[in-house]
Amino acid sequence: MQQEHAEQDDLLRTKFGAFVASLHEAGIYFRSLHLNNVILTPDNRFGLIDVADMRVLGRPVTPSLARRNFRHMLRDKRDRAWLLADQGIAFYTAYCQARWNSPPTLQKMLEKREFMLGI
Repeated sequence: MQQEHAEQDDLLRTKFGAFVASLHEAGIYFRSLHLNNVILTPDNRFGLIDVADMRVLGRPVTPSLARRNFRHMLRDKRDRAWLLADQGIAFYTAYCQARWNSPPTLQKMLEKREFMLGI
């Protein structure tokens, strides 16, 4: 049962990484992006709440703004523990795949993941 729970969490981290990438690619910078401001809808899609701090930039979010989003998501200890349970690999790999349509090589992923996620 615990294996099944871990697999479900990995799947959610992967879907969440793709969701954040879709926001960033669409130019949506949500300064208050953290797990308490994200909902999972009945049709198994992510949505945002409390969007007062959201801006639509009209161009993809820059790497520095993406990094700020990632760091904000990791400030809460519980969010950090969940997002980084697998060292951030599921989230960041899905983010790269969704945003740039290419999963990073393992070495590049580890280097950029540490830079972007601050781990």
